[in-house]
Amino acid sequence: MIFFTVGTQLPFDRLTRAVDEWCAETSADLTVFGQVGCLGPNSYRPASFAFEERITPQEFVAKAKQATVIVSHAGMGTIITSLTLSKPLVVLARRAQYGEQRNDHQVATVRHLGQRSGLTVAASEADIPKILDRLVAQDRQDAAADALPTYADERLIASLRDFIHDGHRGVRDARPSDAAPPARSGHARRQRS
Repeated sequence: MIFFTVGTQLPFDRLTRAVDEWCAETSADLTVFGQVGCLGPNSYRPASFAFEERITPQEFVAKAKQATVIVSHAGMGTIITSLTLSKPLVVLARRAQYGEQRNDHQVATVRHLGQRSGLTVAASEADIPKILDRLVAQDRQDAAADALPTYADERLIASLRDFIHDGHRGVRDARPSDAAPPARSGHARRQRS
């Protein structure tokens, strides 16, 4: 079974259409199930595979475990789940230029994780059919990802524990005295006048 998922918020028409067209044309004897996000009136609706807009977290994990291949946007939840379960994963990053996301953080994600075993990054939706054909024809073991450990590395846990107990003394001390404070990530706070 191929599990197709684009997250719970936005539809991802470029990827959904590519997978739907592949399903219509492939001779592979595989079931495809999709979780396609909240569809609007003009959203693409697949005709060649069963889908739901949303599924529960428990259903998501069950589908991921059942899958031989997972196809997704470059969302961290799906990436981590796929790698933890050693499932081959195909990702296409949402792009801000197409109105699929506010920014290109998914492009940065695939740039950073794209070389990981078991994760195949599609540069565009046109790559999806050939990637799926290759993965379906390939021995499942060859396509499997190197599993992520279930728990964090002990060194990371120790560093976090030290940070929590000692505060950010080490972080401040490591910064040169003339260095600017770190930039805020995410949303800027509004200043009161």
